[in-house]
Amino acid sequence: MKTHYDAGLAAIDQMKAAQTQLAQTPKEQKDQQDAVKEKITQAGGTAVTELSAALEVMKPEDANRSIVLSRLGERTRA
Repeated sequence: MKTHYDAGLAAIDQMKAAQTQLAQTPKEQKDQQDAVKEKITQAGGTAVTELSAALEVMKPEDANRSIVLSRLGERTRA
């Protein structure tokens, strides 16, 4: 569970870094924006996959379940 959770957090961090990079990329540099958008999509997908896998292996009564769910929600808000 921890391995999936940590991988999910790392992907969220990568996604946020790419979002920052996208915000700093001039709009007229569409080719560069597209590459950064692809990074965001890939990192976001990885975050969802890893955090979902963490949820699958944990018991419903696990006290950490709400933490994993909140991180999964963080991905969907980003």
